[in-house]
Amino acid sequence: MTTSVQQADTVQAELLGLATELAAEMAVPADRRDGAAIRRGWERIELQRRRASALLRRERRRGRDSDAGEARAGHKDVRDRKKALTQLRQRIDMWDQMRDLVARHVAPRRVPIRTARTLATEDGLAILLHNAVYLLANPHTQTPEARAHGCFADIPMPLPQFDMLMIAAYRLLLAQGRTEGARFLDVGSGGGTKVLLASHYFAACDGLEYDTAYAAAGARAMQLVAPETCRVMQGDGLTFEHYGDYDVIYFYRPLNEDALLARLEERIFTQARPGTIILAPYNTSLRPRPDLDGAKVADPVFIAGVSQREADDLRRKAEYTGLEIVRRPRDFPFDTGFWSPILEAAQFNGG
Repeated sequence: MTTSVQQADTVQAELLGLATELAAEMAVPADRRDGAAIRRGWERIELQRRRASALLRRERRRGRDSDAGEARAGHKDVRDRKKALTQLRQRIDMWDQMRDLVARHVAPRRVPIRTARTLATEDGLAILLHNAVYLLANPHTQTPEARAHGCFADIPMPLPQFDMLMIAAYRLLLAQGRTEGARFLDVGSGGGTKVLLASHYFAACDGLEYDTAYAAAGARAMQLVAPETCRVMQGDGLTFEHYGDYDVIYFYRPLNEDALLARLEERIFTQARPGTIILAPYNTSLRPRPDLDGAKVADPVFIAGVSQREADDLRRKAEYTGLEIVRRPRDFPFDTGFWSPILEAAQFNGG
């Protein structure tokens, strides 16, 4: 006799096979994606919904009292059945969300990489809170040593513009297929508020700050609010040896002399791995110079170690990704099971 656990396993194994086939269609670049094939793949999955739901309803009718008594007596088969059916219920509860997620991949809409600050991005409360956090994280004035070294004082990048840059960088990483474990660096990070904001998008976020007072304040703040994902280090961007460790590098004119800034630009581009996203929101020498190994995606976003044609191709691919963080299987509080291949292939958030 087939047990309910075996039935649940059978249904989910079949759904996993169908989801894996559908995920392969979804993973095709947008300009070559077969929307009709995606629709057909989803229709095959949809046919299994009634079967899975019927299994759950049948098990509920078995009654809870006898199950509870057997579970207290230590019946392993009851515990296994409850676990299997709980997992199946959690996955069935995701059904509508997954339908919407798949639908967004049938005919994706091209959305340009936006980097400019607009009125639509203004959020008064968010800006107020950001300004408060900025002042609390770093109440210090610039040290004479940092000023003599050619450093600007800590300058707060407007929150809406910074967030637009983070979204742009995230979409480019998504187009490269490497958002997981992505590392972010802010060169000239001050008290670290931008490091903290970047942690919404990237797995590990560091700040590099020359000013000893700023760096100490930032290190304390990050240790207090986000010790597992954020840190601020004291160091000199002109001698830093580890730009190649990062996937996204941001700097908002940390140096006040063009000659020093050009040295910093050259050092970053020289060390950065090919494909590294470099964000430099200021109007000066980096556009990029002919001697820098990289190309512009959209002002002020650059890609290290690629040709302009490669950068243009990446931008077009990124324009067919979503504007929100994509939820992967690890982002859910439970095992997503047969939905996992679709979630891994997704370029959009299905929320």
